[in-house]
Amino acid sequence: MHVLLFANGVFTDGEMVQRCLAQAGAARVICADGGALHARALGLKPHTIIGDMDSLTPAQVHSFAAEGADFRRHPPDKDETDLELALLHCAEIGAESVAILGGLGGRFDQTLANILLLTHPALSELELIFVDGAQEIRLLRPGVHTVYGASGDTISLLPLSASAGGITTENLKYALDGDSLQLGPARGVSNVMLAERAEINFRSGLLLLARHRSRLMQKFTVIKRNAQGNTELAYDGVLVERNQGFVCIDAVFALADRDLGFVKLRRGDRFREWFYADQWFNIFRVRDGDTLALKGWYCNITRPPLITSASVTADDLALDVFVHPDGETLLLDLDEFEGLQLAAAEKAKALNALQRIKTWVKRRLPPFDEILQ
Repeated sequence: MHVLLFANGVFTDGEMVQRCLAQAGAARVICADGGALHARALGLKPHTIIGDMDSLTPAQVHSFAAEGADFRRHPPDKDETDLELALLHCAEIGAESVAILGGLGGRFDQTLANILLLTHPALSELELIFVDGAQEIRLLRPGVHTVYGASGDTISLLPLSASAGGITTENLKYALDGDSLQLGPARGVSNVMLAERAEINFRSGLLLLARHRSRLMQKFTVIKRNAQGNTELAYDGVLVERNQGFVCIDAVFALADRDLGFVKLRRGDRFREWFYADQWFNIFRVRDGDTLALKGWYCNITRPPLITSASVTADDLALDVFVHPDGETLLLDLDEFEGLQLAAAEKAKALNALQRIKTWVKRRLPPFDEILQ
């Protein structure tokens, strides 16, 4: 069971938060007292609200109860914070992973106490993560850990024990090779990921891992139109790269899971999308949202896109190509394409685009240079 846990701290929206929400699926929503207001602001209905209810008015309590929320009330004079009680409840109901939102900011003592809850002995079996704005924070225990992100992300490793020893890293700019980090010195702050995944292996102690999307994120809107120029879909991504010839963006698949037969798309899968100013196609690389495993490339035959400073608009001509991770290609929707009322010149350019994609695949030209050999 996955839980979205809303604390009553400062809620900061951002890319990490939106990714967390997009990947939540059928997560159980649990709130620590006033954290229920954060959930409501996002259009989510709490399943359970835990605490002394000093941050909710009687009218708000009545409103949440009318929506079906289960209240777990505790007296104001208690040893635990509301967030601690909520996390202990997660452990009691058998949760496997908990994403905590609204758990940072505001009072420093509360923020520090919240972070230290990661070391609570009764929560050691839970996979806990604080998600806030453009950052995420989690506790690492001895062993091998894979961190998924993007090249350029900032990674900090801070010991939450007297020391953490035998630390070896892979794909971090400032590599550690069997090193130790001591409580106090800030040596582990502000490392940098060199790839979309990094590895951290250590033998002893506890490490706090903080990952931050430190590069400036420019929102970029993708507008998909049909062959008649009518908008069918619009969504936001993040600009990765652009020049006179193309734009590249990152986006998260936010629709319901779907099995296309040749590939299964899940809510939270990660798309890297290329739109070329002078090509009659665009290319979407698809990776699993959890493991980053390559699922393949979905190529749409389109008219050359209209690229502005903050958006790209493309007319889909129905004909598609899916490229499997091993390079095998699959032609899709040929019948639908042939049924379009297109001028002969446009049909010829679309079919030429199909051949060009196959040539790029055969020659392993980017972005198909990741094809498994």
